[in-house]
Amino acid sequence: MAASSRLPDLQARAHLEDALILLAKLDQTLESDDTYPVVTMSEGHVQALRKLDGDTVARVKAKEYVDLLEKRLRKGNNRRLESARLMLFTYAATGRWKDEA
Repeated sequence: MAASSRLPDLQARAHLEDALILLAKLDQTLESDDTYPVVTMSEGHVQALRKLDGDTVARVKAKEYVDLLEKRLRKGNNRRLESARLMLFTYAATGRWKDEA
């Protein structure tokens, strides 16, 4: 929702903050190999930042998530983590977002 242009920026930021808190808690409490929280958090946060703060800020955050995902991948291969890492790496390096031609 935060990345949607349907919401005013203030409301979008509030939704983003709430989502980040919930996903971070989920990511820390799940004891399985569930990648949903970290993937959703990384991709969604960067996408929302693109709308709210622009590409410069979003690309810096994308690089931070790339580092986090690489750390997770050192513990073992995971296709979804690798897909998110590659998408965010490409965006951080080139500024090209996955939905853009």
